[in-house]
Amino acid sequence: MKTMQWNILMAALLCVIMAGTGSVWAEEADQEYDLGQIIVTADRYPVNEQKSARFVTVLTAEQLEESGGNNVIDALKRSGTLSYKSLAPLGVSRMGMKSEVSIRGLEDGELVLINGVPIQSASGGSYDLNAIGLDQIERVEILSGAASTLYGADAMTGVINIITRQPGQQCSPYASVELGELGYQNHSVGLTSEKLNLGARYQRLDGIDTIYRKFSAKSPYRYDMQATDQLSASLNYRPAEHWTIDYLVTTIETGFVKRYDSPSKEPIFYDQDQEKHFADIRYEADNVAVKGFYSFDELTKNQTSPSAPEEKRRNYNYGFSGDYRFNAFSLKQTIGADITRRVADYDYSYGRHARDDSALFWQVKRPFFERLLVSAGAREQWINGYDGARNYSRFLPSAGLNFEVTSALHLFANAGKAFRAPSFNDQYYSTATRVGNPDLEPEEGWTYEAGMKYDHPAIHLRVAVFLMKFEDKIISYERADGMNSYYNAGDYENQGIEWKLVFAPFHQGQGVWKNLSFSARGFVANPKADDSDGVLTQVGPRVQTAFGIKYLGRLFTFNVDLINLNDREDDLESEITVNLYSRYQLPVGALTFSVDNLFDEEVVTGGSTTSEYYGLGRLIKAGYEIRL
Repeated sequence: MKTMQWNILMAALLCVIMAGTGSVWAEEADQEYDLGQIIVTADRYPVNEQKSARFVTVLTAEQLEESGGNNVIDALKRSGTLSYKSLAPLGVSRMGMKSEVSIRGLEDGELVLINGVPIQSASGGSYDLNAIGLDQIERVEILSGAASTLYGADAMTGVINIITRQPGQQCSPYASVELGELGYQNHSVGLTSEKLNLGARYQRLDGIDTIYRKFSAKSPYRYDMQATDQLSASLNYRPAEHWTIDYLVTTIETGFVKRYDSPSKEPIFYDQDQEKHFADIRYEADNVAVKGFYSFDELTKNQTSPSAPEEKRRNYNYGFSGDYRFNAFSLKQTIGADITRRVADYDYSYGRHARDDSALFWQVKRPFFERLLVSAGAREQWINGYDGARNYSRFLPSAGLNFEVTSALHLFANAGKAFRAPSFNDQYYSTATRVGNPDLEPEEGWTYEAGMKYDHPAIHLRVAVFLMKFEDKIISYERADGMNSYYNAGDYENQGIEWKLVFAPFHQGQGVWKNLSFSARGFVANPKADDSDGVLTQVGPRVQTAFGIKYLGRLFTFNVDLINLNDREDDLESEITVNLYSRYQLPVGALTFSVDNLFDEEVVTGGSTTSEYYGLGRLIKAGYEIRL
């Protein structure tokens, strides 16, 4: 059966490739869509965001830089659109446990892509966005709401699509140097040309005390982080029209010390090395897209005192995807297929496991009455496990509509079925503090969304109300014996509202005031699930709001963001952080000055009723950048 599905999918991909030469979709697309903010994540092909049936947030390279973020995941947490959970400063992985962002207050529901292909591991759904520097990114598109029809399993609450920087029109070398407190360094150098984009980055942070604390009645302890050094490089090459090759590589060296509160217990020292690779080759034309991709992540943990055997944790993803657009029966149609092999190989935790994620999908769109655009789609998803793992097959339909009230105001709605299979960590993990549950069922359910989009020279507004209803949501919990494990919640529901507003009240004015804008982003939600005893319990933050003030002038840029996370799960304290970024253009190059956590608040980035993870205090940074 597995061989047959491979053959079917590879045949479908071949058909997509061969079919890509004769369509006239490009000419029609130019007539249908007005010029505006063009996105690719909502439909897998470029569309006008205002006319899509989805709530999509776009963060450009300039906006990411102006956030003052230290890497991609740090910049995303400052967007106000995503909640953030960190297990170590700068989003660094701690002993294999990864930092993550979540959509609308629901953890483990987001699918993360690079250039439209999945990078999450099968072991635990991790993605290590701290390994990607902002200089390597062209933009990030965040699609809120289930997207399993187009992107398959794991897209329960939305999709985060990271689009790498592409070759430019002229040769342009660049370099930057940034220094800060706590031994912080962030330096980059690169070159952009017509066919080639090259970049390299070095980042460092000195050791930090107390990044994690366990409040245990028997044996309380904390973790300190040793100095962290990160080196990354990127390549984007366009050998011919429509063809692109991308490659990212990162190495991270750090260490951790487990210190017990009791002076009678000796500390335990760990070294940690991580190496990550991502590569893809893409053919993207107006009516056809074909992609091949490969990602590899190896984390090596070495307990140095007292000495213990070295442990390696490896994750591999590789596969193909293809889709083709055409017109038939007065419908604009997209058909496609994808297949991904996911492998996890953990030396001592559970050994080697693998699975194949494969699918066929179809989406149609048709306008009615010149103002209403209706879309519908379906996906047949197969997950085939190896070495005794379970197999799954699900049919995943969706539908959406967009109604143009005026050229400035659009109403939209969508509904879709979502699905996520248990990860290998969920099922098989086995350490001194955590054990998997091999009897877990997959998560599945429906999401519903309706909202409005309004665009005016002074106002950019998006508002959506949403409802998520899932069964068998996989929840992590702490057992009575202190071990952590997983269970299926009988019912899970989340409902609320998400918004984003950019207001430029002086856009028609004269002088400096016309460059001033204000923003407000966030959500109010009510994520609840049955706990291990069947009692309905809050499982995510209820309120997140972010407010920003930006001045964007020819010589001077200034941005301040305030992020408030409130009414959190597990009695975690509410928090408010303020971040500042500024840039001053010189005759040659520019000076930058930024402050993370301006008021030096204690930031609890995650935890439970018995433990807490901590972010950095105030971090002052200054730098110089030049682009020729």
